Amino acid sequence: MGNFLYSINELCDLWNKLGDIPVCENGMKIDEPFLHFEKGSDVLEIWHWFEKQDHRFIVGDVGGMIGQDHPYRKMDEKQKNVDKYEQTPSL
Repeated sequence: MGNFLYSINELCDLWNKLGDIPVCENGMKIDEPFLHFEKGSDVLEIWHWFEKQDHRFIVGDVGGMIGQDHPYRKMDEKQKNVDKYEQTPSL
């Protein structure tokens, strides 16, 4: 699997937590700290941070809350299968 700080499932959980953070200034700044982002951080900066954590996480595709049935939740398992296949020695 790629060398990501967070798994895609962890990013999904963090995305859901971000949804609970109040925003101000026309919805473009957070009104409470979130992870390493201070109160007043730009929402777009946070969205870009999510996308930098894993190239498969695309804010425009996510939408609102990420439920357990969201396709992103299955990505880690699919990647494990690919990695396992790639590590299988060929004859």
